[in-house]
Amino acid sequence: VASMMSGASPASVPRIAPAPLRLTDLDDDTLTIENLRTKGMRLGVVCGHCHRFRYLNENRFADTDTLGDIAKKLTCNRCRSTDVEAVAVSRDPKNGYWPAERS
Repeated sequence: VASMMSGASPASVPRIAPAPLRLTDLDDDTLTIENLRTKGMRLGVVCGHCHRFRYLNENRFADTDTLGDIAKKLTCNRCRSTDVEAVAVSRDPKNGYWPAERS
C-alpha cells in the first residue's frame, strides 16, 4: 500500500497470497444443498483466478443441487472467470465465527 502511495504502479506491488479458508472435509462435488443445511454449513464460492471468496444464499438452489452442479453455473462477479469452486464452509471451531469474505 505504501508503495502505491509513492507513485508505483499496481503491477509493481507484490501480490499477497490470500489467507486459507477453513473448509470442511466434506467439501466435494457431490455434497447437496440439503446436506449442507443439515450439517449447519454455509455455501461459498471461491474464484481460482482472483481468489475472491463470497457467501451465496443457498435458498436460490434446489435441495438436490450438488456443489459441482452449482459451480458449473457460476462466474466470478469480480473478474468474470469461470474458474470458480462452490465450497461448504463451517464456523471456526476456536472462535465460532464464520470466515470473512474477501475481495
